[in-house]
Amino acid sequence: MRASPYLRYMLVWFALVNGAFAGLGLLLVVLCRGRGASPGEIGTAQAVGSAGAVLGALACEHLTEWLTGARLLTASSGLLVAGAVAMAVPGPAPLTGIAYAGALFLTPAVNVAFQHHLVRTIPDEPTGRISSARMTAARSLNWFFLMGAGALADRRGPLLPLLALAGRFLALACANHVLPAGVRRAVIRTQLLRADLDAPRKQRHTVTWTFHRLAQAPSSFRESAALPRRIYGPELTTSQSISC
Repeated sequence: MRASPYLRYMLVWFALVNGAFAGLGLLLVVLCRGRGASPGEIGTAQAVGSAGAVLGALACEHLTEWLTGARLLTASSGLLVAGAVAMAVPGPAPLTGIAYAGALFLTPAVNVAFQHHLVRTIPDEPTGRISSARMTAARSLNWFFLMGAGALADRRGPLLPLLALAGRFLALACANHVLPAGVRRAVIRTQLLRADLDAPRKQRHTVTWTFHRLAQAPSSFRESAALPRRIYGPELTTSQSISC
């Protein structure tokens, strides 16, 4: 995992987003309570929010066909910003729950895209460890966001921590464009090499072409050095690649 920029980025992304989700769920209750909602209305708002995630899960097949993984990350971060800002608008508890549901809508599709890439590009042996690391990372910052959102809500009211979470989601949306350049190269490179496993012999990329394509991304060449050898055979070496 340390050698893969994609996995490193996704672990950090899951940790930050899931922690912010925990804070957002707490602020949903605080906002509804502060607006005079009864326990039944607060429960309804939470149920509506959960329904948004369920609808997103049902729409996963179509969403993953329409949007690539990078676009899903960006769209999900954008919905998180919009949902957090919409929750700050005064209104009845069900409307606040609808805003919360909108924030959650794309998260199942992001999970599916990550798992799909994991299955396609990672060998079977470390898959369990990577999935376990993802789940651990997803919960690693929940305590921090819950304590921070609660403390800020006590001192300054719920709007300030809510807007702070919206800012965090906006920063993640911007990071999806700035940081993962190497991540996108790693994904494209690995998918390219994996495609050669199932392609007819005459449609496979040549060793020379593959070597020079990998050399265009020197920052992540080391992590992929073993993959061409698994595809083209152990006899592949740098000198053979250059001379082909």
